[in-house]
Amino acid sequence: MQISTFLAFLSAFIATATATSSADNLDKHRHGCLTKREVNILRSRRLNFFVNFDATLANQSFVDDFKLYSEGNKLLIPGFAGAGNLSVPQYDSKASFITGQLLPGSFAHNPNKTVDDMFPITISDHGCDSFTFRWVGYFFQGAPPVAAIDFVFVQKGSYLIEKAWSEYDSGGFLKGVGCAFVGGTCGTNACEPACAGTI
Repeated sequence: MQISTFLAFLSAFIATATATSSADNLDKHRHGCLTKREVNILRSRRLNFFVNFDATLANQSFVDDFKLYSEGNKLLIPGFAGAGNLSVPQYDSKASFITGQLLPGSFAHNPNKTVDDMFPITISDHGCDSFTFRWVGYFFQGAPPVAAIDFVFVQKGSYLIEKAWSEYDSGGFLKGVGCAFVGGTCGTNACEPACAGTI
């Protein structure tokens, strides 16, 4: 009697585990418009690239000429040539995006954090081949949260991300980590305590 009970439990456990893992996966080809379930998976996967980066999954998630536009990020990179030019992406390919996340000092390595810890979603909506979501960034313990919004386009007939716009309060981010001055006009650094009071 105990063996049959154990086997029934084991069978139910395996079925549940299989259902859970398949729910997190997407087919290679998409038929029709994005569903809410598919958007939830893509959104979570995309945000996780900035929490616990996985180069293999990133390589499988973007088209080769993927582009990420973010004026907020570009303003934080001293000397970035395309700062202020909205047509210049921060990353102009999948390869450059992956390289950027692997650089020392990247914020994409937080082994004790989850997407929900760092980037809780406040609202989300989607079209046939795109989705938009509002999120709140908790970048550092004790720092105030930063408001943000992302707009993501997905390749027709697949789940590969083609391009994304991601904007957040980069000034609030810098002030939250102790910068007295935020901007680039006073010098070459995004964060310059010596320029405090000049804006």
